[in-house]
Amino acid sequence: MTKETQGCSAIKESLLAYFGQQTGVLSFDRNCVITLPLRTLDDRNISVFIDQKLEDYFVVHDGGKNLGELFVQGIKITETKKKQLEAMAKRFGASISPEGIFTRGCKLGQLEDSILSITQCASLAMMEVLSHHAVIEEEPLETKVSRSLNKWKPDYVREIGRRIAIQGTQSTHSFDFVSFSNDEDKHKTVAVEILSPTYSARLQADRYGFLVLDIKNTHFDKWARLAVVQKVEMWPKDSMRLIRKLSNEVIALGTDQEPEIEQLLPPVMDQLAA
Repeated sequence: MTKETQGCSAIKESLLAYFGQQTGVLSFDRNCVITLPLRTLDDRNISVFIDQKLEDYFVVHDGGKNLGELFVQGIKITETKKKQLEAMAKRFGASISPEGIFTRGCKLGQLEDSILSITQCASLAMMEVLSHHAVIEEEPLETKVSRSLNKWKPDYVREIGRRIAIQGTQSTHSFDFVSFSNDEDKHKTVAVEILSPTYSARLQADRYGFLVLDIKNTHFDKWARLAVVQKVEMWPKDSMRLIRKLSNEVIALGTDQEPEIEQLLPPVMDQLAA
């Protein structure tokens, strides 16, 4: 073996060791989430979800996170863009579900290839970030929540932040709003997450569950969590049970009840921060 070959082998071993150390795994029931040391263009680590359906059959998907992130950034998926994304996914043996999830079914022997396939879909989907100047339009409920929080802001709150990024054990997440306490020994910091049934209510509940699971045993798990649920009539009962179980408080709003958030939010924030 030449010195050049030895050098290449060492680089390969070093790279494999790096991937092994930097790849995170979370498991629950028959499912797991793999977080890879690969970044998207909007600076997120790519997470791949693996659901075991049968003894030798798995569904590998991105949890709808990538097209969901485009939506959050104000990038709308037109029919033309959707067809381009579908064609891209097909090249990698995957498809896009009606809820906007990159997905691929496979047997055990194809699992690694399927994980890489979904990873490539997730990465390339975010090319829209470069080619589109996103105009972020606040949803009416987000506007009302922001206005209500800033009117409520008591002296013991240092700051009310918007879209606060947090680092979990395996992945980076964000809360829509965080009310930071001046002294956490006296008043709790409160994280507010607005949950919409866009891209499947059940999927949004699962993603919220992943966030809460991933921040276990971190400082962020000490924050009180308030979930504000939009269009509650569109949510399955089991998804709402999961959200209630994972939150300190839930404000569930029907489609016609969203204006009420400005009256409902302040007393709940007082209770959570106390």
